[in-house]
Amino acid sequence: MPIQFTLDLPDEVFDHPVIRRLTDVCSDLTILMNDMYSYNIEQARGDIHNAVIVVMHQENIGLNEAMKWVGDYCLKLVHKFLEDLCHVPSFGREFDDQVKHYLNGMAYWMRGHDSWSFESQRYFKEGGLDIQKSRRVVLLPRESSN
Repeated sequence: MPIQFTLDLPDEVFDHPVIRRLTDVCSDLTILMNDMYSYNIEQARGDIHNAVIVVMHQENIGLNEAMKWVGDYCLKLVHKFLEDLCHVPSFGREFDDQVKHYLNGMAYWMRGHDSWSFESQRYFKEGGLDIQKSRRVVLLPRESSN
């Protein structure tokens, strides 16, 4: 179910191939960015359910290469999103403003998630804004399982 912002849009809008692709890219991009940002905390806990770890194993590559792989894939998704925005059809005067609001909301969600990930202390404790600029993270030690 897409984020609907209390909009009154017909199913035909959400079922349109361009709108579906934009919605899917928004979800995929948010999930992948989250996995990149949460990797350090998750690897310290021994968690394995993370796209970076999956890429490391699937491609038989190290952490830096996997981060680059996921980052490059995210960049492709951003370009795909921007390209599809250029091909959003008109759904009629009655719905076009609402469709624009919906698409802006998805873009704000992705951008907001990115900012929140560095500004909150969820993933980077302190220094998130410095990490956002440098893109360098010191790996946390593995937690012991007692």
